[in-house]
Amino acid sequence: MNLHSKKLETLKAKKLVNVAKGVQFDETEEDKKINQQINKDFSSLIKFVKDSLKGIVSDVKLNRNLIDDACIVTSSAFGVSINQEKIYRAQTMGESN
Repeated sequence: MNLHSKKLETLKAKKLVNVAKGVQFDETEEDKKINQQINKDFSSLIKFVKDSLKGIVSDVKLNRNLIDDACIVTSSAFGVSINQEKIYRAQTMGESN
């Protein structure tokens, strides 16, 4: 049996999600209102970070669900995966002759 091909979907009754293509958290209506207020309060910070990282990142969002980490970096749902990017880089490095 090939363990690498087996997909782990749950762990201790918790559904696992591949964050390589974005993350969505469940939100109640109260959470949505709180998040809207937080985004309004920090709109100048969000604009500053977006402007500072223009051309490097496509979007900047605040999220109250992060506890131990400062941020999550994800690729877009239809973007190039990390593995594809590694392949592209390897191909371009090999074509330097």
